[in-house]
Amino acid sequence: MKRSTCFLLSALVLAAIPASAAPEHKNLQVLPKAITNVELKKMMDGFTEQLGVKCTFCHVLEQYEKDDRPHKADARRMIRLVFDMRAKKSVYFGPRTKDAAITCSTCHRGKAEPELLLTSLLPSINFLPPTSSPSAKPKNLQVLAKSTSAAEVQKVMDGFTTQLGVKCDFCHSSEQAKDDRPHKADARRMMKLVGDLKARRADYFGPKTKETVITCFMCHRGKAEPEAFVP
Repeated sequence: MKRSTCFLLSALVLAAIPASAAPEHKNLQVLPKAITNVELKKMMDGFTEQLGVKCTFCHVLEQYEKDDRPHKADARRMIRLVFDMRAKKSVYFGPRTKDAAITCSTCHRGKAEPELLLTSLLPSINFLPPTSSPSAKPKNLQVLAKSTSAAEVQKVMDGFTTQLGVKCDFCHSSEQAKDDRPHKADARRMMKLVGDLKARRADYFGPKTKETVITCFMCHRGKAEPEAFVP
């Protein structure tokens, strides 16, 4: 597979630097100042594979420290997002999750722009039985606000069925308030993640990002388990 010109140049530069030489990277705002040449190159190579782009998508060639390209600001926000998600991986993904499972490819899948859910193009899916009473109060809400109405809970659950392609019994038993299905704990973690991403959407996705684009579909794409990205 051909490497882009910028990485061929990078490889030549790295080969000419003694192993003991201290890195002299400029304008690092998110990455650690002490990152080595090898570590930085490995990370940049990862971005090209995970987003399907070349160096010039974010950088001015041969002047990598410049901030002339708008995608560079986006990249910094995304790096913060990945770092923060890794720092709280047990909260969002469970105690067995490893850092290596959380990358740009989780959402990007080899594309510069992640695919978004176009709800207007999807059929109406309603796997949940109608609530017995519009005034009924949902039980055992741990992530959703206690004041959430039965109709609002139904709308949220219907969204999950669309975005994950599952039915109620994926997370719930016949007694929906019970916590006897392991996927219910996973769902609560995911809801915390989505809630936190929406709360900090300007930090991670930019000031113009709307809440409605941040959903489970970003990673799940209509499947119960997100696909692992293979470059």
